[in-house]
Amino acid sequence: MKLFMIVHDNIVKKSMQYESQNWNKVWEPFLQSLKEICSDPRKELTLKAYQNLCHILFSECGCNLNRTNLKKCFDTILLSLVNVENIEKQQLIYLRLSSISLISKMLLLHLSKLIQLSDFTCLWLKTIQLFYILIGKNPNKLIESSQEIIKNMILVCSKEGIFQPPIQNQQEINLIIWNKTWPILDPFFPKFKRRIISN
Repeated sequence: MKLFMIVHDNIVKKSMQYESQNWNKVWEPFLQSLKEICSDPRKELTLKAYQNLCHILFSECGCNLNRTNLKKCFDTILLSLVNVENIEKQQLIYLRLSSISLISKMLLLHLSKLIQLSDFTCLWLKTIQLFYILIGKNPNKLIESSQEIIKNMILVCSKEGIFQPPIQNQQEINLIIWNKTWPILDPFFPKFKRRIISN
């Protein structure tokens, strides 16, 4: 892991000038390697890999990704991070809960870029469906934590006008997101829809 961080520091210094090319040639493979280490049964190694993954994503390089590379980041790194299975139960629970938090933070941080994607609706629904699956796999004591993370994400998107109840002359993308999201969320948040509408 120390070697990974040394390599990371050197990459940061040399790569920001050509961010788009460097995502494909450097950052994506590097983050893929960290993601793979997250499935290592050794708890300390998994934790360190996850911390380094977050460090990179919230560094200057991660924050300056364009929307195309952000989409790749969600598809190849973030949304697949939670598919880890071959680690002990408590470690798995921690990683899944942490992944929900990380995905939510990344989505909100880059919302203005992601909403410009032609397939943002697909990305949104894929994220919500993944959260639905993960909550179902978590023990009861962690479900509440997961729900609060998701509720916060929904509330922020609601305030930004992305997740709004149907109104006259509403953009089609907003209507699709609203109508397709609630069948997924309602089983876990039976009263939450009323709160969004009242706001």
